[in-house]
Amino acid sequence: MIDRLRMVPLFGHLPEADLERLCRGVEEINLSKGATLFTEGEQAETAFVIASGEIEITKASDQHDVLIAVRKTNEVIGEMALLQSLPRTATARARTDATLLRIPKARIDELLETSISAVRAMFSVILDRWRGTEASATSAACAPGPGGSPRPWVSGGRRTARTSCEGPTCSSRRESPRRLRSGPGRLA
Repeated sequence: MIDRLRMVPLFGHLPEADLERLCRGVEEINLSKGATLFTEGEQAETAFVIASGEIEITKASDQHDVLIAVRKTNEVIGEMALLQSLPRTATARARTDATLLRIPKARIDELLETSISAVRAMFSVILDRWRGTEASATSAACAPGPGGSPRPWVSGGRRTARTSCEGPTCSSRRESPRRLRSGPGRLA
């Protein structure tokens, strides 16, 4: 088990004693393709390391789920809700048959309370995910709408139209004089 955890970037640089402590209470589970690991809104009691397979992370939006990410072997999932003791912010489902290591919240808490290396590694993972989400959101926002026209978007209570996009971020925006009236999708 220690050798497997050593391959996970979040745990790879931890001292042997920290890895041994983390392994106490870790359980291996198997998921079939399509099985739900956890659901958005449920209370978080465990984090998971993907030992094999792929897990898709989705978020509910209106009447459908939006694919946020696909996590693969040696990635950790479910740790975000543990850090703040909040409900899960997304749903995790097996994209393929998968084997995971279930790590109880108590082990994560103990590790973070006693190991500065673990705190730094966790911070790095969270920061990388935030940057990835930011880049994805920017790319989606810059994508042309139907027929190649710029997509309108809402910012600061105003509807705006893009005039051009360069690289990973939109370089210029033209403000529209129309303001949003209270109520969904109504313009003043």
